[in-house]
Amino acid sequence: MSQFFRKVLNGEDIVLKSDGTLERSHCYVVDAVQAMYLVLLNSDTGEAYNIAERRSVASIREIASMIAAQKEKQVLFDLPNEMEKKGFSKVVRAVLDGTKLEKLGWKPMYPIQEGIRLTMKILEEIQAEFQMKKKIGKGEKKMYSKIFLSHNSFDKKYGDAIRNLLMSLGLRKEQLIYTTHPLHKIPAGNNIFEYLKQNIQKDIFVIFLWSNEYLKSAACLNEMGAAWIVESDYINMYTPDFDFNNPQYHNCAVDVRQMGVVLKNDEHCKMGMVELKQKLIQNLGLAIDEQEWIYSLDEFMKNIK
Repeated sequence: MSQFFRKVLNGEDIVLKSDGTLERSHCYVVDAVQAMYLVLLNSDTGEAYNIAERRSVASIREIASMIAAQKEKQVLFDLPNEMEKKGFSKVVRAVLDGTKLEKLGWKPMYPIQEGIRLTMKILEEIQAEFQMKKKIGKGEKKMYSKIFLSHNSFDKKYGDAIRNLLMSLGLRKEQLIYTTHPLHKIPAGNNIFEYLKQNIQKDIFVIFLWSNEYLKSAACLNEMGAAWIVESDYINMYTPDFDFNNPQYHNCAVDVRQMGVVLKNDEHCKMGMVELKQKLIQNLGLAIDEQEWIYSLDEFMKNIK
């Protein structure tokens, strides 16, 4: 089956060396792991169980067709000659009975079509990440598509200051999601949660603007959780009065041990913003006006006083 996925991901048709009529039991890996845990916890010593999903019995030809359909490819046949057939298995049906496991309470959740779809999705993500790393190795540094400024509207003063500094780097307005600002807000007619769900992807860079009000907001913490799930790259920024001893802060999804920037008018803050500038230029492929940047950084430092 792995060869079928590899062919389709490479843009090729699947070629079968048989008529593909051999039937087998199949099971998605999540259901298989669940079954193993169930056996470990609830089975009797010395008993044997088949992990077999009764809805997922399929022939090789059917499996190949389902995988090929994911990318609109075809299944072709290169049937073996008599000599080659001698090396093939004589078995035509290898279907297991999972009734005994089902009596333990096993209820598989993923039929074969869904398992194939999810597997293809995972492999596409791995392939895309691999291609990105290859590009980076060749000198193509662009990694981020957008910046998301996750904040509480109570902290608009600091959010606006960060926004103005980011725009001086040459960002296009559509490259910044900052819901408090009229130029970067959620487009009219969109549900805010659905919009963020669609836009918070692995290639988005997130700025978490931590404040005591941020920790009180369920919406803000949901944004953080979404960014954590997709493993977005991020930076922590803090309002000057932020309480680092708040227990809720230490129980959040992101790694709070990662070095961040406290928005005070001091050299530590200034150097932190310079380091952020270098990171964004490299990963967004930006070309900046250094004089405008220096002026904007000075203005930023004044605005966060």
